[in-house]
Formats: sequence, C-alpha cells, structure tokens
Amino acid sequence: VVTEDNETIKRELNRFPRPTKTNRGEPFWDTHPAKLLLRGDVKAGKHLDMKPALLHQTRSEYKAFSLKTFRAHVYQEKRHQKELPMRVNRRNKKAQYKYEKEVKENVALWNTQNDDEDNEDDESVEVWEEYCHDDVSE
Repeated sequence: VVTEDNETIKRELNRFPRPTKTNRGEPFWDTHPAKLLLRGDVKAGKHLDMKPALLHQTRSEYKAFSLKTFRAHVYQEKRHQKELPMRVNRRNKKAQYKYEKEVKENVALWNTQNDDEDNEDDESVEVWEEYCHDDVSE
C-alpha cells in the first residue's frame, strides 16, 4: 500500500512540476544557493556590520532576489539563528519531562503487577504449606 502511494505521489509530482520561478519572477529561496550563503553570512555576523541593502550587493547570488525579498530573508535568518538554541532547549526539556513521566508510570505499573504476583505467590506458598502440613500430619 505504501509503495503504491509513493508511486502515485511521484506520478502526480511529475505531472505538475515545480516552476523555476515564483509568481513574482524570483527563484525559489529554499532551493537557491543564496539561502546557504546567507546562513553562513549571518552566522559570521556580517549582518551586524552592514544593512541588508549593502549585504544584498556583496554576492551575485543575492542579486537574483529583490531587495525587499532579500531583506525579509535576512531578518528571518537572524530570528532563526537566535531562536534555534532556545527551541532545542525547550524541546529537550519537554522530552525530559515526558521521559520522566513515562518512567514513573512504568515503575508504578511494574510495582502493581509485582504486588499482584507477590500476593499470588503468598497464596501459593500458603496452599503449599497447608498441603505439606497435611501430608506430615497423616
């Protein structure tokens, strides 16, 4: 079933390929080399030394986009790099909380199951002792 679904998706994607340019006549940002270059420039701090208009002029890849579009991507990348460590930290805290909760639930479940088994074992021991005691007294 999954293979059929994947084949259907591939056929549909081949029928309707992605255009090379957006409706605004610019290339798609997510597949353009400018995206990775801007990520490196922002990481290197170039966006702090110059305004987006000057940064736009530094590479030919950036010039494929209008200044308005490029500026928006500069601000987006700044936010991304600033907020990413916080998102990772928040994700890790949530996962730690979820893990600890799951461990507590599993421990509680294990304890209740073992208590039931211990009670059954106690009853079995009592029955066995009574059986053995009856054999000795006869």
